[in-house]
Amino acid sequence: MFLILFTTLIVNAQDSLVKQKDIVEVVFGKKMKLIPLTSDSLVTKKLYPSFLPIIGYNPAMGGVVGAGVSLAKLMGPRATTRVSSALANISFTTKKQINVNFKSNIYLPNDNWILQGDFRLLIFSQPTYGLGINFINGKDGSEGAQPMKFNYLRLYENVYKRISGSFYAGLGINYDGHSKINDESLDTTLPGINATSHYKYSITYGLPLTSYRAFGIAFNILHDSRNNAINPSSGSFAQLSFRANPAFMNNVGSSSLYYEYRTYFDFSKANRLKHVLAFWTWGQFQTNGRLPY
Repeated sequence: MFLILFTTLIVNAQDSLVKQKDIVEVVFGKKMKLIPLTSDSLVTKKLYPSFLPIIGYNPAMGGVVGAGVSLAKLMGPRATTRVSSALANISFTTKKQINVNFKSNIYLPNDNWILQGDFRLLIFSQPTYGLGINFINGKDGSEGAQPMKFNYLRLYENVYKRISGSFYAGLGINYDGHSKINDESLDTTLPGINATSHYKYSITYGLPLTSYRAFGIAFNILHDSRNNAINPSSGSFAQLSFRANPAFMNNVGSSSLYYEYRTYFDFSKANRLKHVLAFWTWGQFQTNGRLPY
């Protein structure tokens, strides 16, 4: 679990007057000073940044420290344009891992176009447990983790055009690249006997052992009826994406299908704390060819 300490921007896209509180007052209940009421109205084209220190612990990463910045901006008229957002962060772990991430969700004026970006660079280490729910660890014949080190680069950019109402269609360029793969459980002197799941899968399907890539074009359908993309309390979000990875651009040709669905129910009442119940499901399925391990 990560513990993220931050001062963030909650955007509800409504005109009202809100009372500001000092962080000491929030944490300790101590009133520090009087601050006049201010409007929470967003100004079109103005950038709203929030800086996020990151402190945490994760069993796969150990101790984690880092920093990030959250950005919000209204790109068009408030009545017809949702708030755009972006989040960038970098973190370092006690297991010598480095994570760099940038994600964006941009709504152009009147929500006629949506731009989604997802860019990641990981210098990482993580155990693998084979494919499926039952597997044999080739090193000693027992089940268990197979540690691996690798670098990972993700470059995703998807562009959507409004078709009708809350429905959009679009295209995307998606790239996943793994390099400097170190299969630490593999005994290179006797790979056929002490074979790991990664080694057996890659050899069986003619994939490289130390680096591979998946580069493809995504054909997307999107439905987004959320009342607020940053802080939704009603509506739903649904996405269906078919991705084709041509053989001439990859180690092995393949295709996959991805779906995602989120829905929100607002149980808040007047003068009460906000209560929202949300459901989120997603899945990815290989439809043709072979994806790298």
